[in-house]
Amino acid sequence: MVGELSTSVVGNERCRQRPLAVVVLLLLTFAAFGRTLLTGEWISDDYPFIFNNPSVFAGMDIELRQLALAWWEPVASLYVPVACNAWWLISVPSRVLSDGNIHPFPFHLANLLVHWSNSLLVFAIVRRFVDARYALVAAAVFAVHPIQTEAVSWASMLKDLLAATMLFSSMLLYLQMHERTDTRACYLASLLLAWFATMSKPGAVVIGPCLLILEWLKGETSFRRAAIRVIPFFLLAIPAAIITLQVQPATEIWEPPILLRPWVAAYSVVHYLWTLIFPVGLTSDYGIKPLWIVVSDAGIIATLILAGLLAGILLLPRRHRKMTLACLLLMVIALAPVLGFKRFAYQLFSTVADHYFYMPMLAVVLLIGYALQAMGRRGLVVAMWLLVLVFAGASFVQTRYWMTNRAIVDRAIETTPGTLMYADESTSEQERYALAARLLLAYPEYQYGCKIMMQICLDRGDLDAALIYEQRLVDRSVTYLPEERDTAEQCAYFAMRLLDAGQIDKARRYASFASRHPNLTSVRQLSARLAELAED
Repeated sequence: MVGELSTSVVGNERCRQRPLAVVVLLLLTFAAFGRTLLTGEWISDDYPFIFNNPSVFAGMDIELRQLALAWWEPVASLYVPVACNAWWLISVPSRVLSDGNIHPFPFHLANLLVHWSNSLLVFAIVRRFVDARYALVAAAVFAVHPIQTEAVSWASMLKDLLAATMLFSSMLLYLQMHERTDTRACYLASLLLAWFATMSKPGAVVIGPCLLILEWLKGETSFRRAAIRVIPFFLLAIPAAIITLQVQPATEIWEPPILLRPWVAAYSVVHYLWTLIFPVGLTSDYGIKPLWIVVSDAGIIATLILAGLLAGILLLPRRHRKMTLACLLLMVIALAPVLGFKRFAYQLFSTVADHYFYMPMLAVVLLIGYALQAMGRRGLVVAMWLLVLVFAGASFVQTRYWMTNRAIVDRAIETTPGTLMYADESTSEQERYALAARLLLAYPEYQYGCKIMMQICLDRGDLDAALIYEQRLVDRSVTYLPEERDTAEQCAYFAMRLLDAGQIDKARRYASFASRHPNLTSVRQLSARLAELAED
């Protein structure tokens, strides 16, 4: 069935639909997310990844060495050199327009254009399995679904968008090997793009198994030959996985026993499926942590739901079963790095996040396109286009929650009253103190718990206690991010406060960490104070 469907996209219809897809998807993308161009401030993760990232922006000067620096040092516990290089390139015209500073506008424009390009790539991939008119509907869902708002609205989420661009381009070239004579060139280009995808975001390491599923769907190559062909894609993912484990150990995260991790994964999958059907209450922090999933009945219920869904798929007619099962597997595999089988840093706040579903969305829209063609009813296609317009309107509304830091905080507090990410802004001092105490009892090095307690101690005038919690924060940075500029700056400021408190020997210890970046203003100030003490 899939092979028959794939042949219907060959010929003149592809040429007729391509210009229409370019225009329709461009209009939908800017209608749904164009308001983000009005964002006048940097928000949340934009600071560590862009504004305070030395490989992107380090003052007035534009230096080419920053391109190499991105490949040498991780940023904010992630190794994303391709994304850093892209941000640097975007910053060049931004600095020209802003008298040496960088403005968010060019970065948000880049996000919109890359998302539009990704929608076109999705259209090109899906139409290799279904008729072009159904592929266009599917690509439109990808372009405007509200779950995409987080990835498109944050400038720092360009890493997710670029990883998807490389991944989808790699998939498309790989599929084109069945249609073109220059198969070797397609294969090598596909392999190169897959590598760039892993350098844009570590989640792209799933490219190997994803290609195997697409090969299975095409049905034009034996499994043995397909497996041999994708071996290099598996191999190139290994270095990216090793680097990620090194720069993001996430050792402070509670990790469930191995036998219970499938519950966490099942709950995550069900959460994303529910959000796809009912995209309401979307936020930056869902507060869904592995411990809650394990100790509650949520993991068991989610596992039963998935088992029922799988049983329903197996009861489908054979001609539909293959595509449905393949799309479900493709979605789960694309999500695998963030399903909870292996702990990751963001689990401090939540196991699920909307931007994690950006690449897996391909599997969903592929199934939508297939279902529309299999049913073959014009009324259903019209209804789906109406739903696309509803999604576009919902995304337009949703963007208001991602325009400013205050809007993000208010939305998180509204949807997740117990949010940890914004706990220092969401409750009274007494409630914050109780929350931080519980956090630190479970995770003594928990950075947000230490941050809350430090601020409370400062507000109360208890400087000695504040120094204890600040030391935990600094020690965490020294342990996990010893070479970063932010760590050196933290150590410098902490050492100066230690000097004010008369703890000179301890101050010298942290000054040694700060000295790794001697050109920082704070480090120079610390060195001057230590020199004065030495003279005395």
